[in-house]
Amino acid sequence: EMSHLVEHLGLDVSNLTMIDHRLLQDGMHVQWDVQTIADLVYSNLADASVVVTFDNQGVSGHPNHIAVHHGVRMMLDQHKSELPAEFKALQLESTNIIRKYLGPLDFPLSSLASYFFVNSSPPDCYRAMRCHHSQFVWYRRLFVIFSRYAYYNTLTTIDFRS
Repeated sequence: EMSHLVEHLGLDVSNLTMIDHRLLQDGMHVQWDVQTIADLVYSNLADASVVVTFDNQGVSGHPNHIAVHHGVRMMLDQHKSELPAEFKALQLESTNIIRKYLGPLDFPLSSLASYFFVNSSPPDCYRAMRCHHSQFVWYRRLFVIFSRYAYYNTLTTIDFRS
């Protein structure tokens, strides 16, 4: 599914790294080990100048998303002295339920963010999600249509240097 999605988006599949780790299996009732996440993120940074993760609410409260946030934070704490001075860490901002489902009407609030990204083609978001067959259940179809995340994404900086 991921390879198909990357191709659909017109990206080079050789830039895709998929990790199938026994301690990191998808599921609402699966606790991910944050040290494992920290180690995997650090070992896959290569020459990256930025890492983007979920915030501590995981957008939808998904425990795997929240664990990724904590794993990235742990990696930043453990390796901050080794990361280049220009390295940035950003997190996708979770919003309250009302803003989450305002779709394009959330523009006035979203546009105030430090890092504000506009999706130039929200229908492409739906088409891209269709490539992710196992995740494209009925409620995710509605999410992709009505969620602000199909239209705008806002990121905040993770301060890990102090």
